Amino acid sequence: MRHPKTITAMANLAATWMQQGRSGEAEPLQVEVLELMKKVLGARHPDTITAMADLAATCWQQGRSDEAEPLQVEVLELSKETLGARHPDTITAMADLAATWWQQGRSSEAEPLQVEVLELRKEVLGVRHPDTITAMADLTEANELSGSIGQEARSVVVLPFTSSSNSDCNQKSTPIKSENRFKKWTKKLTRSGKP
Repeated sequence: MRHPKTITAMANLAATWMQQGRSGEAEPLQVEVLELMKKVLGARHPDTITAMADLAATCWQQGRSDEAEPLQVEVLELSKETLGARHPDTITAMADLAATWWQQGRSSEAEPLQVEVLELRKEVLGVRHPDTITAMADLTEANELSGSIGQEARSVVVLPFTSSSNSDCNQKSTPIKSENRFKKWTKKLTRSGKP
């Protein structure tokens, strides 16, 4: 068994390699991190779910959406069970799966999920939160790229920014990752390492 802080250090190294574009080196380490976290922390621990999401992100970035998708489905299911359907990390997991379905050309499945992401982010984070605005832009862009703008997508209204106070933007952003024009994968480099 490895100590949780050692596993966290391994995950941080993998994240650094990903940021440096060294996904070939990062992926085997991410696989090892995921397996160790399952053994040490359990499959339902938030850090284990994060490790699974990170591995899925690597597969996605490498264009291997067929390998990313089952991991993303599991991440979404575990996030719903452990964190709840309205938790920002769960909503991000939904957005990640929608992005994969878009990448796979499965717009009929992706669009309703992405609309749900947008609605949940409006409710949970507020309409002016950066993640909500990103969800609006992603849905609009995805539908423009696919050429199929559905009824729900037509109702998306991007709010103009004003100089007035905006309390919705002061809420904490999701700690795992959030997409930016489908995916901008980032990883929190500092974790407590505590189970």
